Amino acid sequence: FADNRLGMVSKKQLKELKSHIAQAEDDHHAAERSVIPKLRWDMAWHAYFRSQLRPRSGATTLTNYERHLRKFREWLVERHPDAEDVAAVTAHIASEYATSIDPDSEGQPFSANTFNRRIGFLKLFYRIMVEDERVDTNPFARIKRRKAHANSRKELSVDQVYRLISTASGELALLLGLGYFTGLRRGDCCTL
Repeated sequence: FADNRLGMVSKKQLKELKSHIAQAEDDHHAAERSVIPKLRWDMAWHAYFRSQLRPRSGATTLTNYERHLRKFREWLVERHPDAEDVAAVTAHIASEYATSIDPDSEGQPFSANTFNRRIGFLKLFYRIMVEDERVDTNPFARIKRRKAHANSRKELSVDQVYRLISTASGELALLLGLGYFTGLRRGDCCTL
């Protein structure tokens, strides 16, 4: 390393060369990204769905994901109509959206589960877009999940079930009896 007369390179020269290579790679990467067209919202779902980096989810999950993206886009059109492409969403806009569906905010009809599903998908969506080099950052990355508050249900006693069924009349009595004695869910009782 120490002897340049023999054609060897010093540690300092190696560090400089490494730095130049890293800078050239960064410049090349920035130049490549500058020619990538902006991802318009009307193509956002297609870009996510066609990505080879996304998790392979089932049909129901994909339907829910598409709905979450559509709901966010509807909110965005109303609140930030100037955000015409996916990269225009900032961390501030993401935080504002999270606040708009936050179950801890006063008068919100949304549950913690709804909040977690919507924000969880948007985090995933932007992570995939970052990995696909369609955007630079994930604006939803720092938003925390909300703690779900489970509603506990206490089983009815035999006496309570008897009084419930005996005071009901018509189809309601039939549905209650059918559900109690077969264990079918409400929807299954109705379709039966």
